[in-house]
Amino acid sequence: MEESCHDADFCRFSDLYGRSRDDRKAGDLILKLYDFLRSLPQPWKTLEEFCRAWELGYPMEDTPWSRELAAGALQKANTALTMAAGAKWVAQQSVNGQEKYVPALQGDELAIGWLKEELEQVNAGQVGTWEKARETLESWRWEKMGTIRGEKAENEKVAQFMRDSYKKNIIGKMAEEFLICTPEQFEQDCRMAAPLVRALARAVKRFDTVFFEAKKAEKILEFSDFEHLTLQLLQNEDGEPTEAAARLSQDYAAILVDEYQDTNALQDAIYTRLANPQGSNRFLVGDLKQSIYRFRQADPALARCKARKRLRRKKCFAGTGRQFPLGPGGGGCHQLFL
Repeated sequence: MEESCHDADFCRFSDLYGRSRDDRKAGDLILKLYDFLRSLPQPWKTLEEFCRAWELGYPMEDTPWSRELAAGALQKANTALTMAAGAKWVAQQSVNGQEKYVPALQGDELAIGWLKEELEQVNAGQVGTWEKARETLESWRWEKMGTIRGEKAENEKVAQFMRDSYKKNIIGKMAEEFLICTPEQFEQDCRMAAPLVRALARAVKRFDTVFFEAKKAEKILEFSDFEHLTLQLLQNEDGEPTEAAARLSQDYAAILVDEYQDTNALQDAIYTRLANPQGSNRFLVGDLKQSIYRFRQADPALARCKARKRLRRKKCFAGTGRQFPLGPGGGGCHQLFL
């Protein structure tokens, strides 16, 4: 940290991230980022790609941030659409509700459905759709419901309450909670943050170098050190298998991995290099519901991704819903139990 404090951009990052109080939050983030990177097969390549994502100014729809925000907004839109349909059904239970409320509620369904389609396009990464969805929210005009004279029936009160709820609490808050900035503001923020993100990356790499040298001096290595050193024997910097990997893979009839849901990307790369080039002699067994090692950087998404890939290729049979016998080839494991 003392060395990093001579870096002006890192000092700016520390002040911003720690809200100018102290540098403990910045120090904690260095350790967290270091731990995460240690679980990856090519940590410094990944870190470089992360930095460049801030520096190159990708379209907002092509970033993981926009997809995450769009997914949240899409979930809210689905909720609002369900509530609008429910309010319409409730209103239809009386003559006044049918006449005075239903036309506006039908308009709500159409408008929210249109917004949902736009958010799906944002979530799919279609350029230009983020601003389009924001404009839809900014220009939103709710159709006024008719006035019911006298005492309202209970169903009419409920329909009114449901409409007020999704108008105010869902659609009304969507821009400030999810579609929080324009693409121009996003680009400006990226330009401002890019040198700070790069400074953070330098600090993490410096910590890794100093820490590894200290461990070597004490003749001490962590488990993740052995994992990385093993992968260096099996895979080159471009991610291609080495001659050693080719020879070793011939010595194993099968690679059996239990508790696969608690594997990280680094460990998965080792399994891949020890298996045959087709990956057809890997057997992976795991249960996503038993994944409890996220604090050790386990990534259950690896198992989920493999299961979905096989399902898409129609090479597996769900059976009881827990066992997936998989055919050989295609990246493959023969058995994946979920």
